[in-house]
Amino acid sequence: MLENKKNRPDLTAITKNHPNYESSMLPSPLAGNGLSNQLTVEQAAKHFKLSAATLRKKIQANEIEAFSVGRQYRFTWASIWACESGHLPRIGNHARYKENLLAKLDIALALQISVRTVERWIFDGMPTRNVFGSVRLNPHDVTDWLRGRHIDLPDGWWH
Repeated sequence: MLENKKNRPDLTAITKNHPNYESSMLPSPLAGNGLSNQLTVEQAAKHFKLSAATLRKKIQANEIEAFSVGRQYRFTWASIWACESGHLPRIGNHARYKENLLAKLDIALALQISVRTVERWIFDGMPTRNVFGSVRLNPHDVTDWLRGRHIDLPDGWWH
């Protein structure tokens, strides 16, 4: 794995080698104010469905690329997506992959089914995103997968 000056994995280089890489996926934190493409620790933790303390530990362990703005850490979407096992979003799909991820229990509660049913769906091929060893699911991927199996869901069922 490539490493940068801070002895952290160079996720930019890793991401650039991904087959779905497109250069506009890596916004510079210095371009303009860049704030629309930056996430705080709390926002990133909410996206991953992890605690902010866990995410700070991952930063300290060099498991996720972050940069400092004052005394706070910030993330780009490219560094967030590099931590999720799964395909990188294409340019036209960025918005759907900025949606907060769901845990199996979230899906079970929203659809009034058992967690075991969600686990069977995952076994049958429902797309997942592994985040630091935790199974998470993108709500749009879940919707597409279930609709492909003739299970009709209203838009935004996960909210």
